[in-house]
Amino acid sequence: MSKKTVTYQPEGIRRIGVNDAGYVCPRFNLESRRLAWLKHLRSASSRVAATAVLTSVKGRTAYENFAGPERILISTYQMEIAGLDKGLNGLRIVQLTDIHHGPWLPIEFVQAIVEKVNNLKPDIVALTGDYVVNSPRYITPVVEALAELKPAIATVGVLGNHDWWEGGTSIVDALKKHNVVLLDNDRRFLTPGRELVANPVPGLCLAGVGDPWADSVDFDAALANIPDDIPRIVLSHNPDCAEDRHFMQSGYRIDLMLSGHTHGGQVCFPGNGQPVLPKIRKYKYAKGLVFGPRCPVYICRGIGTAGVPLRLGADPEIAVFDLVGKTQTENGMR
Repeated sequence: MSKKTVTYQPEGIRRIGVNDAGYVCPRFNLESRRLAWLKHLRSASSRVAATAVLTSVKGRTAYENFAGPERILISTYQMEIAGLDKGLNGLRIVQLTDIHHGPWLPIEFVQAIVEKVNNLKPDIVALTGDYVVNSPRYITPVVEALAELKPAIATVGVLGNHDWWEGGTSIVDALKKHNVVLLDNDRRFLTPGRELVANPVPGLCLAGVGDPWADSVDFDAALANIPDDIPRIVLSHNPDCAEDRHFMQSGYRIDLMLSGHTHGGQVCFPGNGQPVLPKIRKYKYAKGLVFGPRCPVYICRGIGTAGVPLRLGADPEIAVFDLVGKTQTENGMR
C-alpha cells in the first residue's frame, strides 16, 4: 500500500457556517416530520430491496460476489500533525464507518471486516457511526462482532443518525459494555506513553461530536479548555460538522476530522464519478480528503449501504492514518 503524505495549510475563514455551495449544515429535530418521513422512506425501500435480493439464490450469490468483503479497499495516509509528541510518532489510527449491519449485510461480513482491521495492526480504531440499519435487533450482533477489534490502545467511536433512529441508547449501552470509548460531545487524551486518559495532558486529544441529524453537536464539550499546543483529531459521523456555525466562529484547533455518512455517494455516475447524493448533502464533503475552511476532513466511504443494497463507483473502504510529527507553526487556531 502506497502512502500519501498530507500537509494541511488552513485557509482564511469564509462565510460563517456556509460552504462554497452556500449550504448551511442542517439540524433536524429527532421528532420532526421531515426526519420521521425520511427514516420511514429509507427503511421501507431498504426492506423491499433486501427482500428482492436475498429471497433469490441467484440474487444473493450475485450480491455477495459484487459486494463481498474482498472488495473492500484499504486507503492508507501518512498524516503530518503539527506539534505531535515524538512518543506518538507513527501512531496508527484505523477508521471504520457505516457498517450498516442489517438484512443484506450479514454478521459474517462484519466479522470478516473486523479481521481485516485487526490485520492492519491499529493502535487506535476510530468508529464513526451507523453500525446498524432498519431494526434495533441488529444492535447486539454487530456490537459483539466489534468487541473482537484488537487495537493496541483503544477503540473509540461516535454514533450516526441511523444508530439513533434504531435505538441510540441501546447502542450506547452495548458499546460501553464492550469497552468502546464513546466520544459524542466528549474527549480523551493520549499520553506520549500511549495511555488513554480523561484529563488534558500533553500528547494528542481524541474528541468527537454528536450527529447533527439526530443528536446535538457540542464543540465546546469536545474541545473547550484544551491547551493550545495539544493536537486534536475529531470524530464526526456527518462531515457537514466541519462547517458548523459555532465551530467556524470558535477558532478551535482541529488537526484532522474523521467522518463517514455519505458512503462516497454510494452510487456515482459513470464517467465523471459524480456522487448521487440527496439534496440535503453537497458534493464538497462526499468522499476522500477534503480541505475545509477550518480543518482537513477525511470522509471514508464506509462499508455498508442504506436505502438500496447497491454500490456503484463507490467501493467500500477502510481508512488508515499513520501520524507523523510536523514542526508547530502559527495556524490561527486554538
